[in-house]
Parts: sequence; C-alpha cells; structure tokens
Amino acid sequence: VVTSAGGVDLLRTATSSVAADISALKERYASLHFVACNNTLFNLKKKGQPIQLVNEAEVAPSAVSFVVDHLKKGWTYMAI
Repeated sequence: VVTSAGGVDLLRTATSSVAADISALKERYASLHFVACNNTLFNLKKKGQPIQLVNEAEVAPSAVSFVVDHLKKGWTYMAI
C-alpha cells in the first residue's frame, strides 16, 4: 500500500483511525507493506505538522518513483 498526499494520513499516528488494523494486517501478512511518500512528509514538515508514522510504515523517496520501479518489476498498479 503506497500512500501520498492525503493518503499519508492513514500512516500518521496523529491522524490514523486504522493504526491498529495496519498493525494486525502486517502481522498476519508478512509480505504486505505500507509505504509513505517522503515528498509528502517533507511538505507536511514544512507546514509544521507532526510526521510520526506507525511502526509498520516504510518511507520511499517518492510515491511515483516507488510505483514505477515496482511496475517495471512486473507488479500491478491498483488505484483505490
């Protein structure tokens, strides 16, 4: 699950209403990953907003580059 812009709120401890669900899903499915876009985190930090992420979150330099890299590896993109 790759998040950017407003979607990053799912992974921020200050704004996520699904943090417990993320933890349970990650525990149940070892290959499931939650990724936050560092560009978005940088912009939030510039605005003075807290950017503490749930423990299960990883950070990619850019959501777009992360998706493109994985598409090149044969992954499938599904926007939700």
